[in-house]
Amino acid sequence: MLFNDKGDYVPRSDEELQQQREEYDVILGLRITKWIHLNYGDVGLKQTFRRMYKQLRPGGLLVLEMQPWKSYRKKKKLTVCFLEITVNLCI
Repeated sequence: MLFNDKGDYVPRSDEELQQQREEYDVILGLRITKWIHLNYGDVGLKQTFRRMYKQLRPGGLLVLEMQPWKSYRKKKKLTVCFLEITVNLCI
């Protein structure tokens, strides 16, 4: 079965994350890491990875397209919020 989640994937709280259960054999994340990072910073990216880990069944596979830092430089000036967040990115 194929499921396409178009909503906000980043968990809002640790409690929400704790309720997450194993659901998928494969999670495919294309062109998402930069946008999660720019909108939610390091904390949001870590929470997203935790959610993905908790959603995968044992032996599950995470296919993730990483985005190069140069693409961050191009987008960080789109909003003041992005610019402020990129100053504090560590991962």
